[in-house]
Amino acid sequence: MKSSRHRIIAAAILLQSLTLISSCERESVPTVVAPHAVSVVTLQQRQMSVISLLSGRIQASRIAEVRPQVDGIIQRRLFTEGSRVKEGDALFQIEPAVYKASLAQALAEFDKATAALHSARVIKHRFDQLVENHYVSRQDYDTAVTNVDYANAQIVSVGALVDRAKINLSRTVVRAPISGVTGKSFFSEGALVSSGQLEILTTVQQLDPVLVELSWPVDDYLHLQQEVKNGGIVRDDAKSGIMLEFDDGHVYANKCDISFSDATVDKTTSGVVLRAVCPNSEHTLLPGMFVRARLTHGIRQKVLFVPHQAVSRTPEGNAKVMVVDSRNRAQIRMIAVAEATKDLWRVTSGLKSGDKVIVTGHLKLRPGMPVFASENMHLSRLTNGSKD
Repeated sequence: MKSSRHRIIAAAILLQSLTLISSCERESVPTVVAPHAVSVVTLQQRQMSVISLLSGRIQASRIAEVRPQVDGIIQRRLFTEGSRVKEGDALFQIEPAVYKASLAQALAEFDKATAALHSARVIKHRFDQLVENHYVSRQDYDTAVTNVDYANAQIVSVGALVDRAKINLSRTVVRAPISGVTGKSFFSEGALVSSGQLEILTTVQQLDPVLVELSWPVDDYLHLQQEVKNGGIVRDDAKSGIMLEFDDGHVYANKCDISFSDATVDKTTSGVVLRAVCPNSEHTLLPGMFVRARLTHGIRQKVLFVPHQAVSRTPEGNAKVMVVDSRNRAQIRMIAVAEATKDLWRVTSGLKSGDKVIVTGHLKLRPGMPVFASENMHLSRLTNGSKD
C-alpha cells in the first residue's frame, strides 16, 4: 500500500517539474514586433523668397487744397465734382469787374508816368545844349536831370502796379494747381470768398501714381537686416518690390517700388515707416483704402521645411517631430521652427538635409519602435519645392 502511494507522489512531482520546465522554455522565446507602417518625407535644402506681409493705406501722391487768392463773389463753378482736371484748368470764376477797373486805373497811371518821363527827357535834352553856353544855370540843369530820374522811377513803380492789377485780375479765375481728380465743392455760386480765408474751395488729388504708407515692425526689420548682413539672404533685384492685396484676396496687377524708408521708429506703431509708389492709371487705388503689401526682400539659401502635420508640441510648447534612424526605428527629434509658409514650417535647428521625417502614422509610435517607411511623394514635392 505504501509502495503504491509513493509511486503516485513521485508521478505528481515529475509532472509538476515538466510543467515548470515547459513554462520557462516558453518565457525564454523572444517576442517579435512587426514594423509599423509609416510614410516619411526625406528633407532636402531649398531656396525661398523672403517676403514680409505689411499693412498700409493708400495716399494721393499730391494733394492741393484750392483757396481763393482775391476777394469777391463766386460767379460760376467751372468743373464737375469728382472729375479729372489738368494743371491750369479753370475751376471757379470770381466776379472780375473791380479788378478790371483797378487794371484800367493802373494802366492810366502808367500812361501819365510815361508822358511825364517824355517831358522830363525833352527838357533835359534842351538844357544839355544851353548849359554849355551858360544860358541856364547849373542848378536848373541838375533839376532837369533829377526830374528824368524821378520819372524813370515812377515808370517802374506804376509798372509794378499794372503787373499787380493784371495778377489780381487773372486770379479771379481759380485754376487747378496740379493735374488730378477734383473733390467736393465747398462753395457755390453767389458765395463771398476772401484771399485770407481758411476754408478751402475744393481739393485736387493726383491719383496716378499713388503712395502706399506701410509700417514694418522694428524687430522684423532688424532681424532681416542682420540676415542680409550675414549673407543668409541674397538680394534679388529682379524679384524685389511690393505687390498689393485687397481684403478679398485679389492681387493688384502693378508692382510698386519703395521710394522712402524713415530713419526713425514711429512711436505709435513701433514700426519703421515705408512709402511705396504705385502706378494707378485706372484709378483702382483710392486714397484711404486699406491694403496688404507683400514686400519681397531677396532669397534665403539652404532652407529646410517640414509639413505642419509632422510637427507636434510638448506641454511646454516646444516643437518636435519623429524621424526614422539608420536602424529603421522611430526617434523623437526636438526642433525649432520660424514662420509658416502655406502648409510648411521653416526649420531653424534640429534637422538636417537627408533626415527622414515621419508625416503619417507617427501618432501611435513610441521611441525605438521599428517602422517600415515609405516616401510620401506628394508631401515630399511640397516640402522640397519640386514640381508635380
